[in-house]
Amino acid sequence: LGNAPAFAHVDMVSSVPTNGGVLAPGRPEMTLVFDALIKHVACALTDASGSAVAALGAPRAEREKVVLPLTATLAAGSYALACKVAGPDGHDRPHGISFTVKAAP
Repeated sequence: LGNAPAFAHVDMVSSVPTNGGVLAPGRPEMTLVFDALIKHVACALTDASGSAVAALGAPRAEREKVVLPLTATLAAGSYALACKVAGPDGHDRPHGISFTVKAAP
């Protein structure tokens, strides 16, 4: 047996908003940063009741960063972002954050 290259799954290292943080009202996008190149990503956004929120544009993988454009202004409340992300090994791995949006002043 030869030495086959070992590929680790990708891990999220940061996000805007942060997990448990606040997304600024009117912000046009969210970002997730990982520790390896992103090959594939699919995400879904839900509200506090678990209902799907149709406010995400197509995610863009930019090397280790995923940009998630918001196609609609999110109402004040709590949200969960759930993503499946594949890195160099090609295996989808779940990642997510929970955040709130506060009412605009």
